[in-house]
Amino acid sequence: MDLLILVGGPLKLSHRLRELGKKKDFLFGFFLFLIILCLSLGVVLLSFLFPGLEESFLNFNLSADLLPPQKDFWLGTDIFGRSVLYLLIKTMGISLLFSFVVILFSSFLGVFVSYLTFMKIAFFSSLMEMITAVFFIFPTILMAILILSILSPSLFAVALVLVIVSWPSYAKISFLESKRIEKLDYIAADEAIGKTRTMIYWKSVLPAMSGQLLIQMVLSISGVIIAEATLSFLGISNNDFSFGELMKMAKDCLLEAPHLMIIFSFFFSLMVLGPQLIGDKIRDYLDIRRRM
Repeated sequence: MDLLILVGGPLKLSHRLRELGKKKDFLFGFFLFLIILCLSLGVVLLSFLFPGLEESFLNFNLSADLLPPQKDFWLGTDIFGRSVLYLLIKTMGISLLFSFVVILFSSFLGVFVSYLTFMKIAFFSSLMEMITAVFFIFPTILMAILILSILSPSLFAVALVLVIVSWPSYAKISFLESKRIEKLDYIAADEAIGKTRTMIYWKSVLPAMSGQLLIQMVLSISGVIIAEATLSFLGISNNDFSFGELMKMAKDCLLEAPHLMIIFSFFFSLMVLGPQLIGDKIRDYLDIRRRM
């Protein structure tokens, strides 16, 4: 059983994808996310092909600080004389890569914890339920700040903390879905023919709940980007290419260059909006409970 079976087979999947393509909000979010991704990859490619290009845009030039949008600098310059456009594109690329890494590791950890509970190890299931409940009680940002107060501020530390506070959501989804799927007839058939619980989980249960995990992963992109920007704005992360750092810089020169706050806020909103629109529509078409 796989994702195609969940949506009714290949024909049903293609039909649902065509219906999904007719949704204007999904198309807007998809193309917005695609544009941001292409711009980020384009900057990486140009930096590789022309090593001096990035230095020309990001070198400090205090004589050209806080310039308004003009011919040479389409979105102006920041307080260090760097191109705001190039700075934004690189920040969006790093934010996307950062969110992908955090989501990958947190989802793997959550699924692995769900696998251990599926194996029915003594007291482990109750222990994991208690731990995940504790994580859901405390606000994510406050818990992240608490953990980062012990660690030295760095981008790696922020990623580690976000993985720690994010995995319970994947574990809860995987745990609930595995309990539901375990009651289905084909799981009983797998047990009857002698398959081990490990084989049943990875070959039958995990593919059956892949739709739910995909929804959570897409929707988590915006949350990870917001969390990283918040921690950076508070000075906990030392990542120069973060929306939190850009917002903090724009706040410091709000009177001299108010356009910077407008530009950074606008692009940050687009960055968060794209994955959210995509995730909402994917949830409508892949969430089993919405179709029952």
